[in-house]
Amino acid sequence: MAGGYLSINIEGHGGLAITRQGDAILKGEAGFEYREIPKHGPARQPRRAAAKRVNAGDDVDPALLSALKALRRDLAAKRNVPAYIVFSDATLIDICRLKPESLDQMARVGGVGPKKLADFGAAFLDALRRAP
Repeated sequence: MAGGYLSINIEGHGGLAITRQGDAILKGEAGFEYREIPKHGPARQPRRAAAKRVNAGDDVDPALLSALKALRRDLAAKRNVPAYIVFSDATLIDICRLKPESLDQMARVGGVGPKKLADFGAAFLDALRRAP
């Protein structure tokens, strides 16, 4: 249809009709070129496998990170959302590195916007205060 070889036949209940250009192809008076679409597209990795892995590094206390992940899991369960909706792993690692002591300092952590600061900031600051 895009090439003008077929048209919609309104009187024929919306069926297709061959145009003059299409008729010329059928009679061998004109050529028709097209590109083949491969049956299998390029191999794609599943989203989870392609996702960037975040490395905590040696400067992050694993016990603190574990405690923050547990808090995140609990908050996410209460809201019935996936844990990453609360904070990403990268944000938790940043919290471990920066160890904010106030909401103003927490607002400087990557991934903590005004809404998440209001919703979760106090809980994570409390967890930081309780951590050894």
